[in-house]
Amino acid sequence: MRITRIGYALGIAAAVAIAGCSSNGSSLGPIAHTPGSGSQSIVRNHPLIALPSAVLRQIGHPAPQYTGKSWAQPNLTGTLEYVCTFYSGTCNMYKKGHNTVVGTIVASYPNGVCVDKAGNFWEPDGGTLTVNEFAKGGTTPIATLDNSSQGQPSACAVDSNGTVYVGNIASDTVSVYLAGATTPSRIITVGAVTGGAGYVIGVSVDEHHLLAVSWINFNTGVGGVDEFPHAKGTGHTKITSTTGDFPGGVAFDAAENLVFNDQTALNSTVYNGVTFTACNSFATAGDAVNAAIDKANKNVLEGDATNTAAEQYTYGGCTGGGTLVKTYNAGLPSGGVVIGVATDSGQGT
Repeated sequence: MRITRIGYALGIAAAVAIAGCSSNGSSLGPIAHTPGSGSQSIVRNHPLIALPSAVLRQIGHPAPQYTGKSWAQPNLTGTLEYVCTFYSGTCNMYKKGHNTVVGTIVASYPNGVCVDKAGNFWEPDGGTLTVNEFAKGGTTPIATLDNSSQGQPSACAVDSNGTVYVGNIASDTVSVYLAGATTPSRIITVGAVTGGAGYVIGVSVDEHHLLAVSWINFNTGVGGVDEFPHAKGTGHTKITSTTGDFPGGVAFDAAENLVFNDQTALNSTVYNGVTFTACNSFATAGDAVNAAIDKANKNVLEGDATNTAAEQYTYGGCTGGGTLVKTYNAGLPSGGVVIGVATDSGQGT
């Protein structure tokens, strides 16, 4: 059964728990799911670290963390593309259109990442249970958000007011940080999962503060996308994936259409942001973990854990696109597992 396949894969290959911290990261222990028919039980330490990628069923153990060179002053002009790998603990920076590393942020266990309107980069770190903010091209945090009350931060988005939205694993929530705050002002419950078995995979917010949250239930394998008008209240499920699918991230484009990644189907579907009806779809080279759309609304960057890369595709919203134009994989260690991508869309230049 597909439920069993996903649950068991997450247990043996994609989930690890924090057992303690050291000066250079966290000591990790395994989480086990019991294979079998129907719902899966979860045995874990707290807090939970897990990965959203179906490809991780092929990985038996974490790769050694990368501690390579960091560039203090990369070229800050133009658009930067950020590509983060989970097990290697790094986020590489590339100039758009050039497969050359211009800077590296060494983290613990980065997850889904994002960029704000000023071009600053935000990195949820599953090893430290924090979210770090970096100036465009910077490698040293300029601010750190404490997310320890909700477990592992798994995704982020920043609205035009500077409010930061952080998705969480196991608690199945979104932490909301007002601009300048380092602790949450409120917690949004996704509501799709109960009992601490939920994974918020992606979050995105449009200019009208409509919050979209993608999630998956560890126990059933079912996932989907909830919307929260004005990023408040009770969510309304707008997209539901079937058992055996594996949802990825979400991203609003400039026209307020929503890109929804599907890691099992190896494609990305565009939904009308008002009606949430599918209007376009394109195939991806590997499992589409997370996506980021540029400011001009002409390109979409897709994380690909299968091939340890990020791919840039043409993007046309509901009208077309989907042509692969660039692959970013330089400096990505084998087995690193690309889990987060972001583009600063030329902002902050």
